[in-house]
Amino acid sequence: MTASKKQAKPNPLERERVLAILQYLQAKYPKWCWTRQEPPGAVRARAYRGKGYAKKMPEDAWGDGVADILGIGPAPGDFPSAWCRAIAFEVKRITGRQRLSQMYFEERWKKARGLYSVVHDVDDVIAAMKAWGL
Repeated sequence: MTASKKQAKPNPLERERVLAILQYLQAKYPKWCWTRQEPPGAVRARAYRGKGYAKKMPEDAWGDGVADILGIGPAPGDFPSAWCRAIAFEVKRITGRQRLSQMYFEERWKKARGLYSVVHDVDDVIAAMKAWGL
């Protein structure tokens, strides 16, 4: 490598970021239920592989905008067992931005009193959980 070429900063794919965050959350919060929400395109492609009409399906039929990671766990304190805390993490690469459907999901999630954060890596998740007192 020549001195004139800049070395690129690592910028893992979103899928790699999601998997790293899930590994952290499952290890750190084992009493919580964590799940990865597959992108609508991936679900649609798998469901209609080889049939040729998957691209014609409306996006909303596949839950477009749902956060990448969803978690549900016990609320802090001595609440009845019916009470719980719901968290959604939208994972983005460094330059990534939310789509309108993701902003709409965030709005609905927060109205339902769920916790929502756009994160880029495990450090962002740690900061969000700390800010929420979890």
